[in-house]
Amino acid sequence: MVAVASGEEVIGNVAFSAVFHENTSAPGGQIVKYPVVYTNHGDGYNSETGVFTASHKGGLYVFHVHVQPQPGDDISFTLYHNDNPIVTASGKQQGDNVGTGSNSVTLRLKKNDRVYIKADYNSSIRGDSNSCYNSLTGYLIGLLTASEV
Repeated sequence: MVAVASGEEVIGNVAFSAVFHENTSAPGGQIVKYPVVYTNHGDGYNSETGVFTASHKGGLYVFHVHVQPQPGDDISFTLYHNDNPIVTASGKQQGDNVGTGSNSVTLRLKKNDRVYIKADYNSSIRGDSNSCYNSLTGYLIGLLTASEV
């Protein structure tokens, strides 16, 4: 249960959003760990491991990944569900052209299912505390019925 600015309580929801505030790199084949967590309602996202776990509820979840490389580089991240690649977001920056990439997906997760991002190859991550160029967001949009779990 979380108290929001209006004083109302948010019960039973799951949502997280995590970003990078500094330029860094992600080794190819490794899980990307988003260090700055804006929201982690339900405590599903672990910034130490980079893994979201549907530990509280099975249901329909939406995930968004946004990527942008450092100037002159490229980036490619794939979202995984239980070790299965689902969607990829990639971008390349050439000259003054900013190459961002985004992707979104709705997934049916059961309790303890895992979702995470892996770098497809060595990628340079653009970070800035004023503008979040690289982010990962996920949220629950509906619960599964007992027969679907």
